[in-house]
Amino acid sequence: MKADTKIPLSFSIYQQKDSNRLVEEYMLLANMQVARKLCLTDRILEKVILRRHPPPNATTIQNTLKLIKSSGIDIEGNSSGEISKAIQNIKDESTQKLLIHLLAKSMQLAVYCCASCVPNNDYSHYALNVEYYTHFTSPIRRYPDILVHRLLGATLDYNENLCQTPRTLEQIAQLCNEKKLNAKTCSERSAELYLAVLIKEYGTISDEAVIVGVKDESLDVYLFRIGVPVRAGINNLPLDHPRTSFQKPSPNQSAELTIYWKNNDPPQMVKQVLKSFDIVNVDIMSEFDMNMKKLKLTAQLRHPNAEKLTTLAKLCSSTMPDNPISIQQRQDFDPYSEY
Repeated sequence: MKADTKIPLSFSIYQQKDSNRLVEEYMLLANMQVARKLCLTDRILEKVILRRHPPPNATTIQNTLKLIKSSGIDIEGNSSGEISKAIQNIKDESTQKLLIHLLAKSMQLAVYCCASCVPNNDYSHYALNVEYYTHFTSPIRRYPDILVHRLLGATLDYNENLCQTPRTLEQIAQLCNEKKLNAKTCSERSAELYLAVLIKEYGTISDEAVIVGVKDESLDVYLFRIGVPVRAGINNLPLDHPRTSFQKPSPNQSAELTIYWKNNDPPQMVKQVLKSFDIVNVDIMSEFDMNMKKLKLTAQLRHPNAEKLTTLAKLCSSTMPDNPISIQQRQDFDPYSEY
């Protein structure tokens, strides 16, 4: 970042190492064990603060699994355990991360709650596939963890139980949900703005992307080198007549968009069929959205016969992956905060 103008000069990529994964595993186990201890202690159960993750909407998750199946990967989605096992059986790490990205979009948000206010005593956490879960390991940055520490102290006769009523604790939990979502949104928007300003300063860059959604006039693509989704429109492309042909998704086939490029040398029409999981080359630019009043990233398809460029690597201050389709995580991604 420039010292005088504070304009960004480069970005870096979050690299999750084995040591990070080890710490994450221990944190999850600690949270699970504390949640189980609290929920099996009858005298405090009505005030226990839990981290609950409802199952996804059945239609949404089935549509995502159909999309994944169209790429040749068949995942049974009867439970989160089946989904997790299927993903772990995939040897290619980049494919794993892409599937996680797609599946995460179909999931509901995990929420804090007071145990006695949960309908039907359904405390389960869908993504982690456990009956009880809470947040215990980060009291220095999360208020629910402080409440959980006090509750655990009460079970061990170290301190008194929480003085608030279950109804008040549920209101506190809902406020924590609101603040956590606001913080997550702010972090994501900040990272998006940083990257948009960086590309505006640098100019148009090019890179490979994987198609994750096909519409009649646009594509949703995923910049797998930096873990950023962006929409690529086709309205401004030099297309021939007919410009496009769109095939809606069916039970046995995913959506397809066929575009017909003009080609002047030699003069001929070039047909390109686009479907989910295809790798395409795109130009990435930054423009001001007059409707939303903000700077945002946009993408545009490059001609299939054009030179394949990857100038995105020039903006990265850390080493880009050797694997040309290695999917990375954004710098602001906190692997412990999503559960």
